[in-house]
Amino acid sequence: PGAAEAVRRTDSFPHCADIMVNSWYDPETGEVLAFEEQIGSHGGLGGDQSRPFLLSPLALSAPVAEGGELVGAERVHEVLRRWLRES
Repeated sequence: PGAAEAVRRTDSFPHCADIMVNSWYDPETGEVLAFEEQIGSHGGLGGDQSRPFLLSPLALSAPVAEGGELVGAERVHEVLRRWLRES
């Protein structure tokens, strides 16, 4: 889910590659094969690494409201800046 939007977003970058290549995705396991001898694909589409998390002290506010989603580097940056103001 979200793969097409992620590719469109990346394609909008001014310095996007002419060709973007993603490896094979296994829908049964939810894994994407890496081109190197690794498990997962950091920054790729699919696999366990597509479900990141933020770990913070309880004194800081929640990254998103309950039931919300934290998607994209821009949103993570907003949360980190908010946490800096709170600390």
